[in-house]
Amino acid sequence: MESSVTSDLDRYARFPPGWDGYDGVTFDAQLVSVVQRVAKWTADLFRTLDVVPSEMTPGPASDGSLDLEIAYQGKRLILTFYPETDRVGVYCENGADAEEAQTTLDSSGLARWLSWLVG
Repeated sequence: MESSVTSDLDRYARFPPGWDGYDGVTFDAQLVSVVQRVAKWTADLFRTLDVVPSEMTPGPASDGSLDLEIAYQGKRLILTFYPETDRVGVYCENGADAEEAQTTLDSSGLARWLSWLVG
């Protein structure tokens, strides 16, 4: 799962300007690297906890941001990473309940939401 995330992100890094058929922004190499590190850290954490997510998928956005969607036992967490900032957008849902928030790009900020996902 982690290797397919890395492969997809490597592919996004090679997208040309206008990749979406409109004004799609290219992806900053540093941002791609950040999301790859977060995906690896998350996969390592899940292995330690003996957790197997049903999905871990990156997604490109035309504004140059990148999503990392992770699903586990009916819960879904989408982390949105933006270029040139340490802020991360968070969307989580558990059935009918959904929440949007912001967190920081550090292990404690992300750990809270990953704990929610596997808790």
